[in-house]
Amino acid sequence: MKMGRRRPFLIVAAFFSIICWIVMGYTREMGEALGDHGDGANGEETDRTWTSILTVICYLWMDITVNTVQTPAMCLVADFAGDRQTTGSALGQAWATLGAILIAGYIEFFGAAYKSLHWFMGMLSITMFVCISVAVVFAKETPLSPSSVDTVSSCTRVKHAFASVYYGIRTLPVMLAVYWVAFFFVQYGYAAYNGNKGQFFGLEVYGGMSENADSCNPCSEEQNAYNHGVGIAGGRADLLYNGMGYVWAWGMPFMVHKIGAKWVLAISTVPQVLYAVMAWVSNPNFNVFVVAMSGITHTGWFGLVVPAIIHVFGEEKDIGVYVGSLNSANCFGQLLNFAIGTGLVQTSLGYKLPVFVGGIASFLGFLTILIFFKMKMYSM
Repeated sequence: MKMGRRRPFLIVAAFFSIICWIVMGYTREMGEALGDHGDGANGEETDRTWTSILTVICYLWMDITVNTVQTPAMCLVADFAGDRQTTGSALGQAWATLGAILIAGYIEFFGAAYKSLHWFMGMLSITMFVCISVAVVFAKETPLSPSSVDTVSSCTRVKHAFASVYYGIRTLPVMLAVYWVAFFFVQYGYAAYNGNKGQFFGLEVYGGMSENADSCNPCSEEQNAYNHGVGIAGGRADLLYNGMGYVWAWGMPFMVHKIGAKWVLAISTVPQVLYAVMAWVSNPNFNVFVVAMSGITHTGWFGLVVPAIIHVFGEEKDIGVYVGSLNSANCFGQLLNFAIGTGLVQTSLGYKLPVFVGGIASFLGFLTILIFFKMKMYSM
């Protein structure tokens, strides 16, 4: 293809991500156009079925398109990193963390995203457009020679694309399979917290009440407490989380050289294990500290995906399928959280339970990497 192997995926996935965010910003209005009514205030009859359905569809849509952007972006960084894969991957992860800081900063200064949803989704759309445009314009790929590409139909190519992730997982070498399993546990742990962080801080830490908190005017003390907790979770806590991740990303090449990838991964996982403790503590300062420190977990695991693959296969191997395969561990972790998360919060423990289970899952990831991961990688 004229544009190379990475950029077409970036362009198409970014386009559909932007469309998704625009639609997501108007789910409430579309729901009302389809018959939704009421906001629950003063005992008013409320039916938000269509809004809920549209929101779930948009979340699934977003998960697919954003993950589709992520894999070719990681491969593109690897293409240009040459023999400095750890440095290149750390730099890419640092820039990704800056994007997360942008979101956390918005919430810190303007409040919970649902308070100004149109502006928030607009910010996401503009950021995606600018970043992908820069990548597409300035990242000059060398297209594959037509003679090296099999002449097959577009339908066959699509089938191969879907089959490639299964093939990649099935053919993972032992050490990368161990990485996959541990990565799955760690990413489930992160998704279990991240998917419930607003409610955890708003309800469990600050003792607020979520009912009509997004539309109350004036708000009760409990509703204000809930909104404050949501703002802390998505604002200050996320800012510190991403700040720690950003600093950790820059230190990773040095740490890999000194103690090896195995111990960098093991040490990186420890803060997220503390979710199991945080679930039972109602001290906001302690909880924000744990969340902030766990920023190094996310950065450490994503930052070593590509270097670990290249360490095993070498620089000449086409690594895209294996990057996608390892990234599927992240997707399966999110999927498991979606599958069981609703059931977990229905128990008497409320939003404490998914956070606790996330900490236990992270501990399983820690044990997996500590016991079974034997890769001796000290430089890339």
